[in-house]
Amino acid sequence: MRDVNFDPAAWDDFQHWLETDREMVRRVVRLIAEIQRDPFNGIGKPEPLKGDLSGYWSRRIDDEHRLVYRADDKTGQDPQGSVPLHGLTSASKVLVTASH
Repeated sequence: MRDVNFDPAAWDDFQHWLETDREMVRRVVRLIAEIQRDPFNGIGKPEPLKGDLSGYWSRRIDDEHRLVYRADDKTGQDPQGSVPLHGLTSASKVLVTASH
């Protein structure tokens, strides 16, 4: 099982949705469960990101929002120095790391 670590901005989005949009929360929780099972395949159309976000993956929450994450299967540790996603419209970031 992989540990899930929220970026502070992503956690704020998640907390906001807990209060305002339970369906969005259900979708995010389902995507996180899928990422824990297999970070690179499954629901939400996972796709690797390019450029400055190389190493990150994206899954669709809905037509507007994306869950952006990084899976670190090699070290089993929380990646350090992750790319901040400030300025990405409607993107939330969750870091997903393997635990050994």
